Formats: sequence, structure tokens, C-alpha cells
Amino acid sequence: MQARTGTLLFPEKGLGKHKKAALLASNALYAMVICHEDDQEYFAGSNRAVRTYAGGNIAPCRNDLDKIATLLLPPEHTPLHVVSESPQIAPFILTALRLLGHTEVVRVWTDDATPQTIPPLPRTPIQSLVIKATGGIGNIVLNTCLVSAALRHGWETWFCPTSDLNAPLDSLFLGHGRDGLHVVNQTELAHMSADICLNIEDHNNREKTDFFHGPYRVGTPGHEPGFAAQFFTNILGVDVDLGDTFIGGAPTELPQSWRDRIVICPGSKVGWDSKRWPHMDALIRRLDNPVVLCRQEDLDAYATLDFLTPITAGNAEYLTTLSLNEAACLLKSARGVIANDCGPAHMAAAAGVPTLMLFGPSSMEKNEHKRTNVRSLNLDLDCQPCQGKDDGPGRLGPGNYGCELNYRCMTELDVGRVLTELGRSVPGL
Repeated sequence: MQARTGTLLFPEKGLGKHKKAALLASNALYAMVICHEDDQEYFAGSNRAVRTYAGGNIAPCRNDLDKIATLLLPPEHTPLHVVSESPQIAPFILTALRLLGHTEVVRVWTDDATPQTIPPLPRTPIQSLVIKATGGIGNIVLNTCLVSAALRHGWETWFCPTSDLNAPLDSLFLGHGRDGLHVVNQTELAHMSADICLNIEDHNNREKTDFFHGPYRVGTPGHEPGFAAQFFTNILGVDVDLGDTFIGGAPTELPQSWRDRIVICPGSKVGWDSKRWPHMDALIRRLDNPVVLCRQEDLDAYATLDFLTPITAGNAEYLTTLSLNEAACLLKSARGVIANDCGPAHMAAAAGVPTLMLFGPSSMEKNEHKRTNVRSLNLDLDCQPCQGKDDGPGRLGPGNYGCELNYRCMTELDVGRVLTELGRSVPGL
């Protein structure tokens, strides 16, 4: 009879509920099953030693990787058998196992077993670094705190920011003014090499040697830039200041009349319109000559969606065609900024101007900008936030406008309270 020496790892919460999971665990090869604590019940009758981990999935951003290491056999006992429904083990899981010292694993699901080799850790000391980041504008700006940490540590750093629509965002960082930083686009990536590459969700430019982090797939509650910071620290051993964010803003000719004004940003990513505050028009009418920075699509959303009110105030100047660099310059010169939870809000925050961010269904914990010039406002209702929830009213997600409470979190956040908070943010308003 074959001796039981192997370890079967279920790296993601919920995998144990599949019928195939119990079948795998019954294989005579395995002496031990490691799974999420919520899945332990599925292996109660397997006659195997079962060890469990808590929290979310096994990922490179966990702050308890040392505890995970105590569950696994030492790397010399590899190959470790890792359960994955996909043909390949998820890159973020491979990165976590790489940090735990494993260089060879076997992907299993039914009767198949596919070896996967994991690149070894790079040699130290590290002198150069590439950071590839993909996401919305807000996510990209928040993740510039990683770039700041790298520069503070003296590493030559290349930063490749790309939107989740696969469009380059390097123009947002023109004129960054930081020594040792090279902002590049995807085409330029092919012409460079560095000691180490951190890849935050950039699947299109992922190399086998990249340390990969999938922030939307870790399955743990928390602050998204906080996850990225822990990912950075786990790999490089350097702490990150979440408030040390930045944007560019190369000198450009903007009218002097646009400077030192209150800027309103009613934007939202396509499909996430439920993050828009419906009282923007009423607020604009109570301000003295504000600037509205947005796209025409934002104004169209306010004009057509039944839970919003059209923005038609005539006392504002509407700027709908600015480039990212021009928008950065405008925000840097603003007296103050009021915005939904959106990309321009994070641009304003990183520019260092007084910024008031309005939160409804989205999570302040996940999306709040950790700079001292930023104030965040929400009603703190029991249903907030619905972002990331599996049940309850709202369940914020792309194109989901089905709030059973008619967006109380936004509609009951009145103009008077927003003006009061703005007055606290902008002296002398």
C-alpha cells in the first residue's frame, strides 16, 4: 500500500464544497489536507489530518503568511498538490507559495496532475524595481504609495500604470518630479529589465517571474491599497505609507480664471453610477462660480438615470474635454474639491488640495484616501457599504442599480451637511 506522504492544499475558500474535493482528499497519496476553516466540515470523514487557515484565500498580501507556513510541510517535501478548478493555479496563489519557499507544485482537480514550476526568489540586494499596475484611475493613484516607498528606499523604479480598459495612464504622471522614477507605457516595458517586478493585476503584461497580486481575488475584507502595501512589504521587506500618493501635472497652459476655484467631480466609472451623489446640481447652485470637471458621459448619466437629478446649474463652468494631464493641473490649482468616490477624487487627494469625498454604497474602508488633506463623508447606515456583500439591499456591482432602499445612503445625504463639511475642509469658504 502506498504510504501517505503528500499534502493536499485548498488555497481558496469554498473549494471544499465541491463533490470532487472529498474525492481528492480520499486519495491514498495524501496524509494531510489544508483548507479554509469554513471548509473543514467537508473533510470530517476523510480519515486525514486536516489543518485550517482563517480569513480569505492564501494570497501574497496576507499579513499572516508566517502562520500559513507552519501548516505546510517544508519545501523539500514538494511537490505540494494544490487544488484548482482552472487549468492553471491562479498567479496570486503561486506568488504566495513562492514567498513560502516552494518552487514546484502540482495542480490537481480530478484525476489529472499537472506540475507547475515556480521561479525562485530573486537574488539580493535589489537595486531596481518595476511596478506594473492595472485598474481604475483611483486604484492606480492609490497604489502610487508603493512607488513612493520604493523611491524612499533608493531603488531605481519603473512604473507602468494601465487602466482596466487596457488604456495607458502614464500621461497622468507627467511632471511627477521624483528622482529615480521612470513612468512608462506597456510598449516600453519590453525594453527594460529590473531585479524584481511587482505586478498588480496586469494580466496582459504578466511574466512568469512577476510577483503577482490580484487585489479583487484575495477574498478578505480590508483596504485595497492596504492589501497592496502588505504585498509590497511581504516581498521587499519595506513598509509603505498609504498616504504617500502622488500624481503628475506637467506645466501646461490653463486659463488663469480656472485657478483657485471650487471644483466639482460628479464622475464614476462606467456601470458604477450608483456611487454618484444625486444632489450635485443643488450643491452647485449654492456655490460661487464653481468648476465642474467631468466627461459628457457623466452629465448624460445624471440626465437619464432615474435615481439621479440632471446637472443643469448655470452658475458653473463645465470642463468635459480635458486630458488627464490638464485635469491634474486643474486639480492642483483648485481651492477645494468635492467628489463622488471616483478617479478624479483620488487625483485631487494625491494633488494635496482640500478634498471632500462622498460615499454611499461603496466602502470607505476600501476606497478612502489616506491623506490628511482628505475628508470622507457618509451617513453610516446599517446597510452601508453594500460593496462586496453577497446579500442585502443594493449589493453594489457593475450595472447593478437595484437598491431596495432607494439609495437612502445617497439621497439622505443632504446639501447642507455637505456644505458644512466643505467649510471645514476649505478655510474661509
